[in-house]
Amino acid sequence: MAACSPSAEIEHLRQENVRLRAEVLEVSEANARAAELMVELEEARELLHTQNQELACQKLALSEALKSSEAATNAKALFLANMSHEIRTPMNGIMGMAELLLETQLSPEQRDYVETIKSSSESLLTVINDILDFSKIEAGKLTISPQPIELRAAISSMLRTVAMRCQQAGLKLLNEIHPQVPERILVDPDRLRQVILNLLANAVKFTHAGEVELSVRLEQVERGAAGVHFAVRDTGIGIPAEKQALIFQPFVQADGSITRCYGGTGLGLAISSRLVALMGGRIWLESSAGRGSTFHVVIPCVAAAPQASDSLPEGAPPAPAPSRPLRILVAEDNPVNQKLAVRILEKQGHAVTVAPDGLAALQAWETNPFDLILMDVQMPRMGGFDATQAIRASEHSTGSHVPIIALTAHAMKGDQERCLSQGMDAYLSKPLRPANLLEVIGRFAPAL
Repeated sequence: MAACSPSAEIEHLRQENVRLRAEVLEVSEANARAAELMVELEEARELLHTQNQELACQKLALSEALKSSEAATNAKALFLANMSHEIRTPMNGIMGMAELLLETQLSPEQRDYVETIKSSSESLLTVINDILDFSKIEAGKLTISPQPIELRAAISSMLRTVAMRCQQAGLKLLNEIHPQVPERILVDPDRLRQVILNLLANAVKFTHAGEVELSVRLEQVERGAAGVHFAVRDTGIGIPAEKQALIFQPFVQADGSITRCYGGTGLGLAISSRLVALMGGRIWLESSAGRGSTFHVVIPCVAAAPQASDSLPEGAPPAPAPSRPLRILVAEDNPVNQKLAVRILEKQGHAVTVAPDGLAALQAWETNPFDLILMDVQMPRMGGFDATQAIRASEHSTGSHVPIIALTAHAMKGDQERCLSQGMDAYLSKPLRPANLLEVIGRFAPAL
């Protein structure tokens, strides 16, 4: 093998040196880039750590805000429940005594005064109910409970409610139900009644002459589903076009003078709008100033098969009265409400014992036989729930059962369920209507 010449070897070493220098340069550049990447990585770690800290702070702030919101909501609900109780308790005395007074011999002037007291009390109660309903809707605590109803019977009941107001105002009350409207539908009867009665009451209130009409027909809604279309038409003052978008907003009426002239909170239509939305329907109006208004409500519906068991026919007799005088214990701490309950029951021939609190009621029940107990919920020393639970616990050993009717000013959502879950058999909210009390007592008549 021939030996390499010195010049060739020198050239080879020179090229190798260049190659090595290039490799060293690449390694150096790679190290520099790695160092840069390490710096960037460290900066990214620091940024991520900072962002995690910020997110943790935001999460904590959101959690605190949620707790504050829940606390505010609970405080609001508690405030409304307490205000409802405090207002309904004296209202019970005012309205109940007015009804009892109307059953006595009065001069025309005295009767007019008492009827004014009763009417004013009912108006105040409507305002209270509106505020409570709006609060429940805003808090998302109002639910819809569809059930089969006889639609024509329900409409007839609504019309009877406003018929006297129309007569007093000199208005014609008209009604048209198209033949294709189903006899029975699935709908929340209480909320449907609330919406339609509000529209009818407004129509009567804002109409000085002419007529109010409720028409009902069946129509197709989205995807071919059926809906019941209610239209409440009046010949009243009407609503200008520029004001129509406002009237479904809470605490708003078409004109500030409306409140002064006609009264009201401006909540009725806002509540109706939200109730219709909860039922999956829609509400709108057609109106012009001085030419009356027509409010339209369309509620999606499902026709219900006839069942004699889940509704009473129109004009069905009330629950039977007890066949003998009953021994009734009234647990109530308010003296006016005590007097009212005693007077209502004694007029029916019942023997009444009054207990001013739950502990006294429990002691009276332990020493005397009673056919039925009217139990207030909020009382001093021992409340109605504790007294009821003590009675039910004692009954376990004897096998007996005395009907206990909750008679309370608590009227928020869930109060009825709470009373029944505590062992009570029925629930009546104040203000107490004598007819309602006697009807509930009548439910237990066959077993007493």
